[in-house]
Amino acid sequence: ATVELLLDKWRMREHLAARGISPVASAVGHSAQDVREFVQAHGLPIIVKPIRESGSLGVFCIRDPADVDAVAERFRSLDGHLAARDLSGAESFDEFLMEEFLDGPEISVETLTFDRRHVVVAVTDKETGGPGFVEIGHSQPSGCSAETLREATRLVTDFLDAVGLRNGPGHTEVKLTSRGPRIVESHNRIGGDRINELAEIAYGVDMERYALGARFGVVEPLTTSPEPRGGAAVRFLTPEPGRVVEVTGVDAVHADPAFVDLQLEVEPGDEVPPLTWNEDKVGHVIARGATATEAIAHGRRLAAAIHVRTKPVA
Repeated sequence: ATVELLLDKWRMREHLAARGISPVASAVGHSAQDVREFVQAHGLPIIVKPIRESGSLGVFCIRDPADVDAVAERFRSLDGHLAARDLSGAESFDEFLMEEFLDGPEISVETLTFDRRHVVVAVTDKETGGPGFVEIGHSQPSGCSAETLREATRLVTDFLDAVGLRNGPGHTEVKLTSRGPRIVESHNRIGGDRINELAEIAYGVDMERYALGARFGVVEPLTTSPEPRGGAAVRFLTPEPGRVVEVTGVDAVHADPAFVDLQLEVEPGDEVPPLTWNEDKVGHVIARGATATEAIAHGRRLAAAIHVRTKPVA
């Protein structure tokens, strides 16, 4: 039941609304007319997204009434996109979730739960880019104020209680809106996009080790949130779409004192797709620093040093 609440975003919204937690106007739609009616009831902008997906796939923001039909059509066209990418198990997009737009920056709260006791390991600041909401950078520890972090982490622990998470990791995305923090979505797993590596650098906690080992007595459960010991940042590589002609800068990045990790998934001859969701990114670089601000600066500098030159595909 807990897993289903976390996978099904509409069921999650209904469950939270019934408990007065993180109120967000939402409804299920099947057509452009449904979108128009939701806009009439709640105003613009709104978000249209899959009910059961992840990785920023198919998340559209409608800011103008003229965009309703186009977004509804683009959403339905995702079926063909997924079939072309051979993503087995992907859902059919005959229905979608409509939500009010949540303003403000986004964070994620990384937790470990031991017999219903939730421990916040880290809070991750996020940066998005591209035409949608693709995440192009993360950093720890968060630069938010102590009061904001208290509000956000209290909301997340209330949320985890509400969905019945008893043991294991949690990765909960939160928008810091002008009306207070609001849940975006959550998963009973460790966050993707190298978030665990950031937690190891910034906090000295390997969440995978705790997630797998705590129930077997391999590690002792955490009793309190760890204190940060430095800063860590990941920056994703998003070159111009096209056929890769040349890749340079790798050796210089490896030799940099701030370097932690580099993954590059393309080489000359490969094709870089347009940036539409997380799987379109072609690699990442992880950097460390004395603070998160320093690590972010190093990450941006190292990512900029990797040159993936492309040419348009004929």
